[in-house]
Amino acid sequence: MSLPAYTPFSLPLDEHLVNCDLFFDELVNATVTLRLYEETLKNSKLDRNLLIPTLKFKEAVASSLIEGTMITIDGVLSNLADPQETNNTSLFEVLNYCDAIEFGAAYLKNNTFSNEFFWQVHQVLMKGEKNAHLCAGEYRSVQNYVGTGTGSNIITKYVPPTPDVVPSFMNNLINYINRPKDNLRTIVQTAIIHAQFETIHPFNDGNGRVGRILIPLYLYYTHQIGSPFFFISDALEKDRHQYYELLNNTRTNNDWNSWIRFFLNAVTQQGERNIRIISEINSLYEYQCSEVLKRIRSTKVIQILNAFYKNPVSTVKQVVDNTGLSMPTVNRLLNEMVKAGFLKTNDKARYRLFTLNDVLNIIR
Repeated sequence: MSLPAYTPFSLPLDEHLVNCDLFFDELVNATVTLRLYEETLKNSKLDRNLLIPTLKFKEAVASSLIEGTMITIDGVLSNLADPQETNNTSLFEVLNYCDAIEFGAAYLKNNTFSNEFFWQVHQVLMKGEKNAHLCAGEYRSVQNYVGTGTGSNIITKYVPPTPDVVPSFMNNLINYINRPKDNLRTIVQTAIIHAQFETIHPFNDGNGRVGRILIPLYLYYTHQIGSPFFFISDALEKDRHQYYELLNNTRTNNDWNSWIRFFLNAVTQQGERNIRIISEINSLYEYQCSEVLKRIRSTKVIQILNAFYKNPVSTVKQVVDNTGLSMPTVNRLLNEMVKAGFLKTNDKARYRLFTLNDVLNIIR
């Protein structure tokens, strides 16, 4: 028997659906971890403009993995440095995801959440993808389905609301995002907002990615984080089956408490992982700054090193563009850094790639 289209609850949720006593410890842990993450980022010896780009690509890769897309952080960074796979859909997804986060953050500096926000973020996200011109930047006009499997073996797990009610439920969600009328903590509201967006499933494609982009953007919008770069997809991807199951249980069993508890645990896990990554990168950076100056007698080598913390896989031209140093100087210092063991190279005559493997090992 086919499943009927689901009709969501309007927000805010009825009070009896959310019992904060059932996830009190998880809420405390997530709140504290989020603050520690912000402090760690603020106190980093390495400028956040050097730290964030690679973490952003890692988030985009993790979000794509949840959808079943097979791509690695190494593959993304290598292709950015040496663009060879120009028709790679997976690569488009990752790059568009990063662009959509940047666009959304810029939009929210001067605006509130709106239908226009969601349409434009979706347009950026779908740019260059197959059939994007048929659905990008507009809510769906046909019924869609959420299932598992491929081809004729797809098993429908969830049928989102019919397309005619999508605009009204999106308006309700947007009103809640901008002016929540409950007394829940912001991080709990974030869990509800993400689940509600995925339940509405307003677009033909890209709903999972837009919904995950919504998490750091809402935390940024509500001043819980100083920049929209608290990425959670890595933690969700580790438990993707439970992620989908608990999202679905909010619809089938009205079990919002288990979903919120899971979400808060994911925030804690991701926060702890981010803190560890930032701390390890800071220690590595401090060590390498000291060592590289001992081995290479040029203060300009620190500019080169900084460029690789921002883009761990780079060409000579990229390093020139990122540092403003001359081509001969960059070539000479890169060769010296390879000889000293700080960088690896593929030794190609054209599009020679240099890699700071020590950073990649931490990020991976």
